[in-house]
Amino acid sequence: MEGGYYDAGDNLKLHFPFAAAFTFLAWSATSFPDAYTGAGEMENFLDGMRWATDFMIKCHTAPDVLVAQIGDVDADHGFWGRPEDMNMGRPAQSIGPGNPGSDLASDYASTLAAASVLFKDSDPSYSATLLQHAKELIQFAFDHPGKYTDSISTSVYGSSNYHDEMGLGVAWIAKATGDPADLARAEQVYDEFAGDLDYNGAWINWDDKTPAFVAMMCELTSNAKYCDQLATWCNGKIDGSTYSPKGEIFIDKWGSLRHAGNVAAICMRAASLGVNSDKYLGFVRQQIHYILGSTGRSFIVGYGVNPPTHCHHRGASCRGPNDCCDPNCPDSNPNVLVGALVGGPMEANDYYQDRRDDYVMNEVALDYNSGFQMALAGLLDATGGATTTGPTEAPTSGPTAGPTSGSTPNHQCPGGSLDGCIALCPEEDADIYQACVHDCIDNCS
Repeated sequence: MEGGYYDAGDNLKLHFPFAAAFTFLAWSATSFPDAYTGAGEMENFLDGMRWATDFMIKCHTAPDVLVAQIGDVDADHGFWGRPEDMNMGRPAQSIGPGNPGSDLASDYASTLAAASVLFKDSDPSYSATLLQHAKELIQFAFDHPGKYTDSISTSVYGSSNYHDEMGLGVAWIAKATGDPADLARAEQVYDEFAGDLDYNGAWINWDDKTPAFVAMMCELTSNAKYCDQLATWCNGKIDGSTYSPKGEIFIDKWGSLRHAGNVAAICMRAASLGVNSDKYLGFVRQQIHYILGSTGRSFIVGYGVNPPTHCHHRGASCRGPNDCCDPNCPDSNPNVLVGALVGGPMEANDYYQDRRDDYVMNEVALDYNSGFQMALAGLLDATGGATTTGPTEAPTSGPTAGPTSGSTPNHQCPGGSLDGCIALCPEEDADIYQACVHDCIDNCS
């Protein structure tokens, strides 16, 4: 089945994290459109979104049938090569009335409804088509309850619950339609399944969308019932989590920066809705700066100071069958996957190794980028849409001019650009270097 996106560094199409990622991405553009427009990326964004939603429509083969996963997990993981060189079988598995998947169907409904909001003005007909599919899928989810992982074999991304996805799907349909009846249904789901959802301590990832559901209800209603709950969740994560010495909020070792970006995304949306704005903006800025390079290295492929060059990704590492098509090849990836966020440190100690064979620290994935991108868009929106310059080489000797710890931003930019400013920061002391980079970001953005 043509279309869609591969999940991560492999060549599988895994629709549970795929839908979760594109819900976040659509949410970011509906919430912070000026950030995309100001960066000159809105048309590119909409093209990428349409590629995803066209594929979703193709996967929705009947009102109550949905393709859930494409590819043989074992065969795929045993192959390191370009997608165009694959020759193994590519089985597709689906959910339906006899093998339900309320979580996956609802996730698709969320993405399609959110995308219908995005395309409402530019392509009303397409927007209406997306919304119709979303409505059919959410009805399927309610009519045939069950977890998709109980209905297909060899699922890579497990599901622990489906009520969070159902709630988020209904909320997005309410956003898309503006119908009070749809909002009332979302409120009913919020209350009815409260016993099954952890509104205080939940993670936010491809499995648990509870915090996103809470944030959407705050967005839709401005009701303190939901907005206070959103504040409780963000405060719990920000104040109660472990942090690395250099400032990364550490939730879990698997894609630790993905988790940092996801928490930042939810709390960025909270800040934009007027919930503890100063506190949450400070937290988001800390996490985004960490990802972009405030510690002396960027975790974004092809961007900033000392970016990753060996991300765990088959297509990036293989120019041809005999050109570094080996996870243990020591050479840098010949294809630079610009913009991809790597997993990051696997412990709360800031240690990271740029090795292709370390998939915990160095794999990239759709859901790694989506929360980070939403948080970044929100931060750009909050700061007037300022952007940074493109990639640069890591500084070598580094003269000691430029900002130092404790300096006061003066809206002047040593070095003439963000990367030029960072290149002037002294590297001898990590704390001074980090403070200098922060000042550069403040003064040059």
